[in-house]
Amino acid sequence: MKCQGLRDLIPDYLTGELAHEALREFEAHLTQCDGCAAELKQTELTWVALGRIPEVEPGSELRGRFYAMLGDEKRRIARAENGSWLKRLDRWAESWMPKRPAVQVTMAVMLLAVGLVAGTQLETGQGDDEIAQLRGEVQQMQETVSLSLLNQPSTSERLRGVNWSAKVSEPSEALLTSLTNTLKSDPSVNVRLAAVDALALFRDDPAVVDAATKALALETSPTVQIALIDLLAAIREKKALDALRRFVDENNLNPSVKKHAEDGISNSI
Repeated sequence: MKCQGLRDLIPDYLTGELAHEALREFEAHLTQCDGCAAELKQTELTWVALGRIPEVEPGSELRGRFYAMLGDEKRRIARAENGSWLKRLDRWAESWMPKRPAVQVTMAVMLLAVGLVAGTQLETGQGDDEIAQLRGEVQQMQETVSLSLLNQPSTSERLRGVNWSAKVSEPSEALLTSLTNTLKSDPSVNVRLAAVDALALFRDDPAVVDAATKALALETSPTVQIALIDLLAAIREKKALDALRRFVDENNLNPSVKKHAEDGISNSI
């Protein structure tokens, strides 16, 4: 069983719906693939978090406002010419939502639960703890989505995964490791460049400093080199500045890149 095939079966595995032969192959693959085992664990945590969300019955006032808003939207759609509003909404949703069905379902259920609970709590003026818990669970969901997309063979999906990581305010070690691996080894310049921007949000983490200094020594793209120089100059730690000095001393550097590194060192001292 290949990794993609296993990941598509995760929802069935968690609900106990895998046939015997598929279950045997699924569990055998897990023993050999740390990446799939990590994704299964992350998805299972999300499902457990979903199970902790209390069932909420919207109040009559909330339901009334919902149907009023729904009526307004129906009238707006009816006035749209040739469905142009729907097409714009479709494109927006497609760009925002991951394409994997299992991830889409998880996100949809989570966001629906957040909306119901938040709406009900706003009516009563209570539930700050519950809202805080839901926010944490949404963060966990966003991290799960990011980790999943970063492992996809498609460049556009990996780029989307990097962008999703920026939504996580307190990334786990697994997400930072995935981002740093992407920075060091992703074949796409655009993905590596996006990874630099994402890691810049977490530049206070020592792991980010280590990753950026190692990546700069290996990077061949001038565009990514400049982004890494800016990141290390912004960090302003001795280790970061030493990495920039070693980089400047190397031969065969692009003159513009070398000048940018020299300026970065001067501005950071």
